[in-house]
Amino acid sequence: MMSVGNCISCGATITASEKFAKFPCPSCGGETILRCEKCKKTANKYICEKCGFVGP
Repeated sequence: MMSVGNCISCGATITASEKFAKFPCPSCGGETILRCEKCKKTANKYICEKCGFVGP
């Protein structure tokens, strides 16, 4: 399985065959946010490493 990265919320390895979310930070746009399906569904918080934005 090819890894696309790690979930920013829980650190789980995300593979290309899984459902996941990938989007730029809503505040600065400078960091790519990767979230696994579980963290997205449960609205686990994430923190942008570039600007400190906290989001669910």
